[in-house]
Parts: sequence; C-alpha cells; structure tokens
Amino acid sequence: MSEPLAVTTFPAPYHWASVGHRVGGAWNRLLNQARKPQLWPSEATVAESEQRLAGVCGSLLRDDSRVLGSGGVVSVEETQQRVESVSAMIVEYVDEPLADENHLRRWWKGRRFVAWTTAFHNRPLRDRPPGPRWRVFLPFSAPVSLEEAKLAAAWVRHPHNEVGSVDEAVLDPSRVVALPAIAPGGYAHLAAEGEPLDLVAIEADLRTWEKEDRAQRASRDTAGASLGEAVDAFRRRVADPSRRALLPWPGGDSTMPDALERCAPPAPDLSAVGALAGSLWPGRLGVLVGPSGSGRTSLALQLAEAAASAGHPVLYASAGLPSDELVARLLVIRAHAAAPDLPASHAYVLEGQADREVLDRACSELVEACPHLYLWTPTTGSRTDEVLRVRAAGVAEASGRPPLIIVDPVEGFEDGHDLPGVIREISAACRDLVRAGSLSPSWPGAAVLTVLSVPNTCVDDFATDAELAEQAADEARRAGLRHRLTLGLGGLGTDAALLLAIARGASPPEGPPPAILAVVKNRHGHAGCVRLAFHGAAGIHNRDSA
Repeated sequence: MSEPLAVTTFPAPYHWASVGHRVGGAWNRLLNQARKPQLWPSEATVAESEQRLAGVCGSLLRDDSRVLGSGGVVSVEETQQRVESVSAMIVEYVDEPLADENHLRRWWKGRRFVAWTTAFHNRPLRDRPPGPRWRVFLPFSAPVSLEEAKLAAAWVRHPHNEVGSVDEAVLDPSRVVALPAIAPGGYAHLAAEGEPLDLVAIEADLRTWEKEDRAQRASRDTAGASLGEAVDAFRRRVADPSRRALLPWPGGDSTMPDALERCAPPAPDLSAVGALAGSLWPGRLGVLVGPSGSGRTSLALQLAEAAASAGHPVLYASAGLPSDELVARLLVIRAHAAAPDLPASHAYVLEGQADREVLDRACSELVEACPHLYLWTPTTGSRTDEVLRVRAAGVAEASGRPPLIIVDPVEGFEDGHDLPGVIREISAACRDLVRAGSLSPSWPGAAVLTVLSVPNTCVDDFATDAELAEQAADEARRAGLRHRLTLGLGGLGTDAALLLAIARGASPPEGPPPAILAVVKNRHGHAGCVRLAFHGAAGIHNRDSA
C-alpha cells in the first residue's frame, strides 16, 4: 500500500517533553515498524523502561510538540488545540479477555489495520492485572478534523459496533502511544489489507444506530400504552360475556336507563373553544378544572381525539378510567362520521350492545385514524411524575414530533400522598415537559393539559353554569376568579398559560344540559366563555344551538 499516512512520531521518552517529527510517509513504513519493533529497554521497572521508548500519534500537531510530564504540563485541551488533522485511529484493548489475533481479525474484517501487543504485554498496568493488551492502528481514507476523529471514536466504542471492549483512551485521538516494542514475555504483531476508515460510512452507521436506539427506547417507554393494545383489551372485554355482565342496583334491574337509548350521537364541535382560547402548542401548559360530572374527561378526550386525528402524537395519561372505557368513549366521539350505526352511549358500546361487524370496523378505523394516540392508564406505584416523563419521552421518540400530553386527573396521581405535594410534583414535571431540551438534548418540548377538580377555595364559584358564565363575562369578577384558582392550584395555576373552568347546568326535560367553558386566564389569546351542550351519555361537547 502506498497511500500516504501523515502522523507525528516522537523520540524517547515519548510521553515527556518531546519534539515530534511530522511524517508524511506511506502505510508500508508503519508496517515495517511493526515488523521490526524497537527493543524493550531492560530497566529495573516498567516505569523506568518506558522512558526509553519512542512514540507515535495519529495526528499532525501544529507545532510538532507534545508535553505530558512534569516540568511543563500541557492539558489535553491545550494539546488538542494543536491538532492540524487526524490520519488514523489508535484503538486499545486493555480489559478485553477475548483480545487475540483471531478475534482482532474477525472484529476488523475487511479493514486495513496493523496491530501489536503493547509494551505492557503480560505486565501489570497500573492497578490492572497482567493480560493481553493490544493496540490497533486504523488509517482514515483521508485526513479528518479532530471533531470528526472524535465522532469516529464514538463509532468505535458504540455498543452496536461488534469490535470487542475498546478502552476509552480511544476518545482522545491526539494522544501519543508507544511504538511497537519487544516487551518482556513476548511480542506479536499482525497486519491486514482492506478498506480504510471512511467518515461518510461512519456517520451513516451512527445515524442508523441512533434511529434503532430511538425506536427501541420508544417501544420500551410506550409499552402497554399504544392505542392498538387498548383496542385489543377492549375487544377482549366485549367478546367475553362474563366481563361485561350488567349488575343490578339494589331493588332495580340490570338494564341501561331509557335515556341512553334516546340520545343521538351529535357531531363534536369545539370550534368556538378554539376561536376563543387559541391552539395548544409545544411550550404551552393548560389547566382544566371543574366539578365532578361537569364533563372534564369528555372534553379532554375530545381534544385528544381531534389532535390525534390531525396526525399529532398524543399521550392521554388517565388515572381515572381504564383503557377499554377510553376506547369506547373514543369510538362514540367518532361515531357520527366513522360508524353511525354504533350505539350513541359509550356505556352501551362497552357492554357489547353493538353489531360485532360494525364495532370491529370502527375499532380498525380508530387505530388507523389515530396512529400516534397513546392511552396510558398507570397502575398503583407507577403514577409518578418520573414515569410520566419517561412515557412522554417515549411518545416523542416514537413519533419524532412534539406531543400533546393530557393528565386526567392530577388527583389520580396521589397514590397515598397529599394532594398539594402531588400538584407540586406534577407542576415540576409539566415545566420539564413543555420546555424543549429539558428531558434530553433532543426533547422537542410538548403541549400539556392537566385536568383537576375545583379547588376547595373555589367551590362556590362553580355552583352552576350560569354563575360561572356571569363571572367569566365580567372582567373584574374574572380577575378575582383567576386569582382564587391560581392560589388553589398552586404551581400549576402559576405556571399555566391557559386556565379553563367548566361547569354544567341542570338537565332539562328534553335535550342535553347546557355547559359553560370559561377561559379564565390566557396569555396567548382571549378570555371569556363559550356555551356548550354536554351530551353525557355520548361523552361529547358541541356548540350550544340555543
């Protein structure tokens, strides 16, 4: 091989204050050095013998010098500033028990390299016991920069690269190592012809491996939360009569109320909410509060379905409902367009009161329409802010985009802890989730919506939908409500850019009950209220036609 190999060589002692010699020679010169190594100095100790060994660096140093010992120590950073280019990687095997000629040839098959046992062969190395220790010299196809050489070093040590356990010293491409020497206890060298290291191929490998790692992390972190898995659980329940048998109330029967049979699935319509509150986007934190039965979960699920149907990744963290009921609710939300023959009540759908063919088709269309919708229903012990962060990261990895994260309800994450403490923990998690780069350098940020009950200090404000509407319509009263909610919600109320309150009115003899969604706080839009009709059996809010 006649390709030039530009390196810097050092006379003995190679790792003290030395003057290097820039060598623009050929590959054969290094091969000859390996075939005719320097003699190991016969000093009393290994340390003393080292002082008489010459060295080599795979880099060209700008001022031909390198200082590593006492009398003029230069840091690694200062040395690296002198690197002009890097022509070769120096790979070392120190603690690899498999390192021998056969394994080296197999690990680096198809590569051009020259390898030799180090001067420490069969001698203790610092606190390590004696063992086979090899250096492998691998040239690049063309000189590279120091940063590119560091990238190649990361490629060498990457877990996907099956080249044995490489010592971390390879991460410093500017280091000087001893040239081949006949060490006590024996010496061996081997050389192989093949392709030199190519930076383009190395970068392609790293991209491929990173993609594989992201997919593996995403699969692990979203395990059990995909919409497909939730639909499978729903189908198993519907197919098993013993799991969907209706139990009678005391003194009553086991049939569904007649009111559920009379409801018709309306078309979900939250356009008025979007026009007032604006959109959710990465970096925005919203809070939705309301009393029990006001339709908080129904509204949150409608937002999740709308975002997921538009192609956005969504993590719905439900500590209140199991995944099969969430699927039933989603099916009914979509029933007006995707499956008009489905029962209008999610309770009927969940209990198998639907044509099996229609139900199967609706399930398949739901999964197809919302490929990045994840329903996480954490069990006791996993309802923590740490697990929430992990799950969110998995959804972002799986989709490659910033997700919408809905936590419903925050109180469900108590797991025996006090509610103020849980709100503090969830607040900290939300601050991390909305901010890009907080969980990891690649974390894209997220839009977050948390769902809570009305704080005790604000219970009277939500007595009826009419009272909430009056407060939201008046600027002064709305400011007072915002202040009380912010105090009652702690960190979540303070951090939230969007604060929503919902209340439901009494059910009229005919038709759905009215509901009010008030935008109490909005840093990026308008405040005020929107009148809605809440179809509780269908779990749907839509525009109030009254």
